[in-house]
Amino acid sequence: MIEAAQLFEGIDVIVDTRRRSNLTALTNLTGHPAATIRRGFRADGTPRAAHLWGRLYDDSTLLNVAAAVERDLGLLARRPS
Repeated sequence: MIEAAQLFEGIDVIVDTRRRSNLTALTNLTGHPAATIRRGFRADGTPRAAHLWGRLYDDSTLLNVAAAVERDLGLLARRPS
């Protein structure tokens, strides 16, 4: 947990758009906050995801960034078809 926290020093949020990420396993073991948000939609109307991870005990920054990304991409009101 301490080593992972040191990796996040100076980083507010990490964003990853890959389907699978090794960070999920790390943050599940260390307690770092994580969020999955929509980053757009495929041609068939299904959503595309982005994964975000934040600093230990800094959930508010992570959630503010997640909300800002969805808002700035115009996705807050959109729903899958």
